[in-house]
Amino acid sequence: MIIAVDFDGVLNSARYPALGEPMKGAKEAMETLHENHHLIIWTCREGEEQTRAVNWLLARRIPFDAINANHPDNIRRHGGNDCRKVFADLYIDDRQVGGFTGWQDVLLWVKCLDESAAMSAEIAYDLGVRN
Repeated sequence: MIIAVDFDGVLNSARYPALGEPMKGAKEAMETLHENHHLIIWTCREGEEQTRAVNWLLARRIPFDAINANHPDNIRRHGGNDCRKVFADLYIDDRQVGGFTGWQDVLLWVKCLDESAAMSAEIAYDLGVRN
């Protein structure tokens, strides 16, 4: 699964443009998610502010695969276009409806999605075998 993770208010606890401590559980959750998922840091930060955010993540060893860039398979699928709107299967953002409820909720949600996808794949396989 491709997961887009907002930086400010989800990973970084300080109010933009400051850099503070990681949100509670952020590092551990990102490590867990990175085991099976492609993680894109999804941020409005640009230029020097974006560089500071990347350095902040690297200094804390918070894993990610890209920053504001689409998964390479999606870029190829769309003729090399790495459009500004990042495609993801799941977006984690403090500005979502209901706000950011914490990393424990995120991990539970992703677990449910993974189990649902596995069950769907199993059903599809079973249906294919029966035909």
